[in-house]
Amino acid sequence: MSIQVQSRVQALYNVYAASEAFSAVQVQDSRQAKAPRKDDVVLSEEGRTFGEILNRLKADNDKVRKDKVDLYAERIAAGDYHVAAHDIAARMIDQRI
Repeated sequence: MSIQVQSRVQALYNVYAASEAFSAVQVQDSRQAKAPRKDDVVLSEEGRTFGEILNRLKADNDKVRKDKVDLYAERIAAGDYHVAAHDIAARMIDQRI
């Protein structure tokens, strides 16, 4: 009887020891997970150019001249505002649209 009890006690001790080891690993993993990670972001030349253009557009958004908008809106509504197709094409080429 004592041999069977002793083997059961040893098996129970092994399970307890394995559980303790597993808990120690979990604690260590949780400490490592909390360590700050450093990431780097590298933008391509195209990405930087796009960002610069976007920032300029955002800055220019507040520069709407209401007086000019109203003037051209009135001329368009009256039907006396016309632009030649050649002028539109030339302007598009100048701005590389």
